Amino acid sequence: MMGINGVLRMLCRPSATLLPLIITLSCLSSLNSASFDGKLNSTDSTFSVEESIFQIFIQKFNKTYTRGSQEYFKRYRIFKESLLKHEMLNAIATHRDHATYGITKFSDLTSEEFQFQYLGTASIPDQSVRSVPGPVRRPLKTMPLVYDLRSIKPPVVTPVKNQKSCGACWAFSVVETMETQIALKTKRLTQLSAQELVDCGTAAGDGGCRGGIPCKTLDWLNRTKTSLVPESTYPYKAKKGDCRINKNSTLNAVVTNFSCGNYAADEEHVMPAMLYNQGPLSISVDAESWQYYLGGIIQYHCTPTYLNHAVQIVGFDMSGDIPFYNVRNSWGVNWGIDGYLKIKIGNNVCGVASAVQTVSV
Repeated sequence: MMGINGVLRMLCRPSATLLPLIITLSCLSSLNSASFDGKLNSTDSTFSVEESIFQIFIQKFNKTYTRGSQEYFKRYRIFKESLLKHEMLNAIATHRDHATYGITKFSDLTSEEFQFQYLGTASIPDQSVRSVPGPVRRPLKTMPLVYDLRSIKPPVVTPVKNQKSCGACWAFSVVETMETQIALKTKRLTQLSAQELVDCGTAAGDGGCRGGIPCKTLDWLNRTKTSLVPESTYPYKAKKGDCRINKNSTLNAVVTNFSCGNYAADEEHVMPAMLYNQGPLSISVDAESWQYYLGGIIQYHCTPTYLNHAVQIVGFDMSGDIPFYNVRNSWGVNWGIDGYLKIKIGNNVCGVASAVQTVSV
């Protein structure tokens, strides 16, 4: 039985028989033990170093590839290619807090497969700011350097969710933002149904698992005064189904106001104040490189214009050398930093300021 530390020692020991990409010191970050640990339940000495790691990957993430099958070798080839991508992503490092990339549960997917299954935001149109102010809860002059909605008691942020292989990120981004706003208002935290939007959001121009636009969704919810129901009564299925809107819902999870804005043109500095004063922000981003994200502050490797994923900003930290947003994703807790990530504030990194939504309930 070979543990991960044994594989790490093999990887980092200089040897003429190993590929250059796996004998560099950065292999340690590629196999960050916080996100990739386990043991290889095999004593087969015919495994190469890369295949030993692939075997651990299969066991860690409960993959069902049978060695010798066509699918096994296809995924193994993709996995080896991903190791090289990790090296390329980690090559640009100008600060100790830079983002690190390595093996994740998505390392056996091609970029095209990953985009099709997990990046589902439709093409985002230019968003002019709709001046619909949210509730002013506190004066901006008292805004702290560090603020996180997750620290509020009683809790106002629901657990990290998992959209699975359905491009419903847009629905989760909207639903999670409404959940927190309702909790801030009522002191009661309820998980709302993302599936209701997946099934019924086509009326807002959204496409179920094929992607959607948070701004259009909020506009539809505001115009129709559709009340979302609890997740427990309309559970997530990771596929589009028949719409079952409950017009008699007593939860009163209704959008009363919302705003959609593009703050990329030297206006991103207002976003921490918006978060502090109005509540969580639903945003659209370029998340292609997140396929291999392990932790740290994202500063590069993404564009500000190609928006393909929707997430939620729940906090900020401006106390260090690199200010950053705390961002909640919808890929489960076994991705990133327990389901979260950090993005640098300023320069519209990953398009974080290009499509920003706030909501009032």
